Amino acid sequence: MKWLKNAIVDVAVTIAIVVMVFTDLEWIYWVLAIYTGFMVLIKVVGLIGPAVKSKTTPETPPNWFYHVLYAINVGVLAWCQCWLLAGGWALIWILSIFYQRRRG
Repeated sequence: MKWLKNAIVDVAVTIAIVVMVFTDLEWIYWVLAIYTGFMVLIKVVGLIGPAVKSKTTPETPPNWFYHVLYAINVGVLAWCQCWLLAGGWALIWILSIFYQRRRG
């Protein structure tokens, strides 16, 4: 579980999504909308950029962990009918799968 500290931002975003859904705080929506846009951009650039083999260390979170977080994000956002954010996170999830397959 040493890798959990390297995934703290992802866990924090998932917690923020759950908080936004249950508290209906508008400012969290806008923070998440901006963050989601940046994440989509980063994933697209990572996918179309040159293939880079990254070294996996014991501190690197396993791929399944990100899939669980992305599934929670998409599911919670779809449940609260935040379709734009849910679509953004679904796109992030799909691009991540393509990136992982490309990276090998």
